[in-house]
Amino acid sequence: MHGNGAWNGSYICYAKSQRREACSQPLVKLGVLEEQLGEYLATFHIPEDYQQRILEHAGQDASPLDDLESRRASLESRLARLQDLYELGDKNREDYLARRAEIMAELASLKPAEDRKIDLRNAAELLGRFCQAWTFADLEQKRKIARLIFEEIWVDNKKVVAVRPRPQFVGFFTLDLFDRRKRRDSNPRSPA
Repeated sequence: MHGNGAWNGSYICYAKSQRREACSQPLVKLGVLEEQLGEYLATFHIPEDYQQRILEHAGQDASPLDDLESRRASLESRLARLQDLYELGDKNREDYLARRAEIMAELASLKPAEDRKIDLRNAAELLGRFCQAWTFADLEQKRKIARLIFEEIWVDNKKVVAVRPRPQFVGFFTLDLFDRRKRRDSNPRSPA
């Protein structure tokens, strides 16, 4: 859905606005979706142990660097063997440079666990600031914040039914969803 003043201050399905296809979704007044997102973000929680839990959920160990270091050692060993083959004349210059570039790119992509923790810390700080800023933002600022946090927001009959966060925030939303379910399941009076 796209929103601007052209449709009386409402959001409209993009396909419908382009008259490409029939869409049964009604227009949604500006502010309605932002209010729903605001209610959600007001209760959004980043747990203290988010780094460990996100890394565990992603199948990565938050502490030892053994896998990373063994992969790095393997790549460096391959690079040394490749250089030996080139120096011995068993590899031509073009093949050597192409393979060397591949190995160097893979080496550069390896991030130690500490770098991953820094990335998570920066994402947590940014997401926390977005959630706080939402409270004081005007309608246009809220729309901008929503675009920074979410890749997609699904709407059905004027209600936000699902969101897809940007990749750097997915782990935080997964944890929040898990924690919300756990709290709901432990409270017998909460609606299912």
